[in-house]
Amino acid sequence: MPLPMSPDVGDLGAFLRSRRNRLLPEHSPYPHGTRRVPGLRRQEVAASAGVSVDYYIRLEQGREPHPSPQVVDALSRALRLGDDERTFLHRLAGHHATVRRADTPPSAELPSPLIDMVQSWQMPAFIVDPLLNIVVTSAATGEMFRGFTHTGNFAEMLFLDARARTFFAGWDGCARWAVGTMRLLSTYYPSSADREAFIASLRTGSADFSAMWDGFDIAVSAGHTAVLHHDVRGPMTVDALGFEVPSHPGYRLVICHIRTEAPDAAAVAHPAATEVADLTR
Repeated sequence: MPLPMSPDVGDLGAFLRSRRNRLLPEHSPYPHGTRRVPGLRRQEVAASAGVSVDYYIRLEQGREPHPSPQVVDALSRALRLGDDERTFLHRLAGHHATVRRADTPPSAELPSPLIDMVQSWQMPAFIVDPLLNIVVTSAATGEMFRGFTHTGNFAEMLFLDARARTFFAGWDGCARWAVGTMRLLSTYYPSSADREAFIASLRTGSADFSAMWDGFDIAVSAGHTAVLHHDVRGPMTVDALGFEVPSHPGYRLVICHIRTEAPDAAAVAHPAATEVADLTR
């Protein structure tokens, strides 16, 4: 099977800069002094990571595209990265042996039993690929997202569909979760033409997406809770849980649990008794 393409060197430098700029002066082991720019100085990060200033500058400038796993771990500690951010940095450095290697191309067919299982469920559930394309859904998913114009990609739903900001009560939190998830998952298949074209289209269509994408926020939890304002069922509290698809690294199965206190939750969770919208329509 084909191996992933080389990581985007520009992303590696940009990610390092973004993480350095978010740190506070008190995170530095050296006297603070007067600072004209936010974040730590390059020499402070380099010293904390045990690398030379010149080497660290080359990393941020993209002239050292493949720092060793040991250097990445040291930089992760110096930049106070979380687990997801550390994984992301390893992937940008090309360490597919350090963090699980992705050998399956995005176009590979999902296992038929998995597809049949998800489609048969009477709860909202769907599978997304690394760019958050919705590739498999249960019937109840269409009922939950009825009324949307963009239904083939979760990021497009959030950023390009006018309905999203009234449908998701905490739109900003949902949007940041989606962008963080896509940032992490997209490293399984970096630097592809499809990936770059899709990101460019979202940037063009949404200034909010562009700002969030450039923010490099990678912290992604396995679950997210949102309140949805369904046009027929009213407000619903939904707990969404994401699970990796073992045969397809970078793909996620998302299962939505509608809390029982939500009005008419059963009608959405079990749509057999109501009209079911086609998510792909």
